Amino acid sequence: MNTTIAYLTPLYVDKHSARGVQVEPLLELARRVVEGSGRTCTIEVIAFGPTGREEDLTPGVRLRVLPIAYRDGHPLDVLSWDLPLVLAQADVVHIHHAHTRTGEMGLLLAKLQRKPVCVSTHGGASSSLGESINFLALADCLVALGDPIEDGPRLARIYQGLVGGVQEAA
Repeated sequence: MNTTIAYLTPLYVDKHSARGVQVEPLLELARRVVEGSGRTCTIEVIAFGPTGREEDLTPGVRLRVLPIAYRDGHPLDVLSWDLPLVLAQADVVHIHHAHTRTGEMGLLLAKLQRKPVCVSTHGGASSSLGESINFLALADCLVALGDPIEDGPRLARIYQGLVGGVQEAA
């Protein structure tokens, strides 16, 4: 069985910054997870931009840019009307930059859809709303990230465990 993991990030991607400096570390991590899972995981890196598009980057890693429908004053606070549907297609949602409106909304949407959620403790912060209500308590696991070479196989095991737990509960 192939497990699809959505990597939700508020990063902005357009045709000129298709794979900018900020996106590359997530793509490297995604590649390492796919390798560490023996290619049983696929990763969809979700970012935001002026228009929607999808691009296969390497086997098992896809970049999906959602069209921005809401952008507050902070560049990390972006949302798209497509986000609920995209998260519904994933088996596991991994939120990067949790303390942003994107991360807060992603966590709430994923939990409403009964998806297992993994949250990374890294990334920028632009919103204190989630923190004020202890929204991280909704996450199924919190992970600190470091070296993608070491983190890839570890995350693959975590994702498989989360999917296994959901299947057992069903």
